[in-house]
Amino acid sequence: MSLKKAIATGMFLDKKKGETVEFLANSIGDSFALLANIEPGVALDVLEQLNEQFDEEIAQEMIENNRKRIEEVANKMNFTTDDLEE
Repeated sequence: MSLKKAIATGMFLDKKKGETVEFLANSIGDSFALLANIEPGVALDVLEQLNEQFDEEIAQEMIENNRKRIEEVANKMNFTTDDLEE
């Protein structure tokens, strides 16, 4: 696969990822709003459980690990001017 195709594929997949995340966030938000209208107490319990499960330190650690892996892969890549022209 040429470098141009690889970049285009990455851009396409990134856009699709964004659309998917937006769709899921809207679906979750709509479901939670419905739950809050029907059973406010249950909705509050759900929020409390989500807050307990979300650990900012773990999230930050995952972000750093992903950044390190990306850097490792990027450092292993070698491109020539011919690669850029394909």
